Amino acid sequence: MKNLSLLFFIYLNIFSFAQTDTTCIQKLPNDRVFGVHTTLRQFQLSFSTANNEPIFFENYNLGMGFRAKYNKLAFSFSIPIANFNDAALEKSKAYALGFGLYPKSLFIQGDFRFIQGLNDLNEGVFRADMSAAYANLYAVHLFNSDHLSLRSAFNMVDRQKRSAGSWILSSILEYQYFDTDSLSLRTSNGQLNITRYNSYKFGLGSGYAQSIVKGNWSLTGLLSGGLEFRRLYYQASEASNFRDKFLISPRLRFFASIIHNGDYFFYGITSNYLPRLDTAEELNTRIIDWTIRATVGWRL
Repeated sequence: MKNLSLLFFIYLNIFSFAQTDTTCIQKLPNDRVFGVHTTLRQFQLSFSTANNEPIFFENYNLGMGFRAKYNKLAFSFSIPIANFNDAALEKSKAYALGFGLYPKSLFIQGDFRFIQGLNDLNEGVFRADMSAAYANLYAVHLFNSDHLSLRSAFNMVDRQKRSAGSWILSSILEYQYFDTDSLSLRTSNGQLNITRYNSYKFGLGSGYAQSIVKGNWSLTGLLSGGLEFRRLYYQASEASNFRDKFLISPRLRFFASIIHNGDYFFYGITSNYLPRLDTAEELNTRIIDWTIRATVGWRL
């Protein structure tokens, strides 16, 4: 199914013959682009069972980094510079790497994050033994790509000159990893002591995107929803094998931006909210993941 989805998006891109409306989208000199950004990010992970209230773990930090683009490939990198958890808790570290591809009718972006150490919000302690990794590849096909440019709205590539909207198709591939010395939860059969949790997800959905433009300023929102096919693995300390669960769950994703996009200089704020909930027979997990990023950049 993953291969079929990728072939579907390639087909849509190759056989999309609509010409870009230059009264709506203006090409800019963007073969080489460089920018700096600061990112406020909250990553909160919780585990629960029918017999145990949720246990919350969090990384809430401010990061600093850079972004660059050459031709149709863009990438970014950020490192933590400040932590916003309770002063009694120690600082966990989070590093992020992203990239983007910009074919005509597709908006493709990837994100990888690694977190070392998480704060236990229930107990008010720092868990240095915990680590988490998260990676995703997100693709959006625009039905009205000759009038609307998500590349302009979220990466300041080209310029949106007129207000426009478009229905979209979206697809996502995602991987999550969590590791700890021990995490104890009560169940109907006693104690569940988790040492490792993995999930693989593939999702298909649809939604709508809209940009409102005034001069070089634009305000854009994108909302998509659909179904995710998820395979979960988790390992208990007393077991040598992983417990394997397959789920089909709804998903929701929201992206927004407000930017000023000049000929050679741009700046703006982008944000995304990516909630996730996995409910299995024995173990429930929930992730709250939201990001606000301020960017300043130049076209060379």
